[in-house]
Amino acid sequence: MNTWGIDVATVDATKMIKALSDLDNVEHVESMGAYHQITEYTQIHLSTTWDQDQLDNWLYKNTHGCDYVGTFGVN
Repeated sequence: MNTWGIDVATVDATKMIKALSDLDNVEHVESMGAYHQITEYTQIHLSTTWDQDQLDNWLYKNTHGCDYVGTFGVN
């Protein structure tokens, strides 16, 4: 299982979490909250069988208007 983070616009975080939690290959997804200095963006963590390229590809094709900045690995 891989753990990834996504930086997403705070207004879109709930929609993004719902979309990710509906996927069979996502074991867990949660909001880590808005950034203290930049509250317009929220960090989401998820555990999935996807590698980072697969996650990036899914986000690019399936975010349906959600504003996200990018993905990063979480230890």
